Amino acid sequence: MKTVRVFPLFAVLLVAGCQTSPPVPNDGRVTVTFDQADRFTDVKYYYQGPADQGYLEDLRHYLEQSARGYLAEGQRLTIKITDIDMAGDVSPATSRHGDVRIIGAGYPPRLKFSYAVTDASGRTVSQGEENLTDPAYQPRIRSASISDPLFYEKALSADWMSSKLRQ
Repeated sequence: MKTVRVFPLFAVLLVAGCQTSPPVPNDGRVTVTFDQADRFTDVKYYYQGPADQGYLEDLRHYLEQSARGYLAEGQRLTIKITDIDMAGDVSPATSRHGDVRIIGAGYPPRLKFSYAVTDASGRTVSQGEENLTDPAYQPRIRSASISDPLFYEKALSADWMSSKLRQ
């Protein structure tokens, strides 16, 4: 039997849906789309809820802003996300706090997407498909921003950007 560690205060705040600061307008160098988000494994606020559009927009803005710093002058990045499985799992309401996202070893964050980087002339310089996961994500909790429900997914994508998009 797997042991699931629960961080009640962290989990409650994670599900509370707090958003990060307002995004800077996209300059068009990075395009992020979601392919059939209603079929994603887990990007939801409620136990039986649909894909949370606020979470999707927050992740889109994060990727648009962060990836720019890794692109050379004139380059463009296109990312098509095909699945998201947020760290933890949402459990149905069993307390007065409502649904709670449980953070545990059996629930690592996962991102699945394809990407292409093109140069100023439109020539593809890099492309691929990624299926990222971080089974050892829990130690990051010490540095986690409890007001950001997508902390682990953003950290996973930041690791990818740092390794794949480095100029």
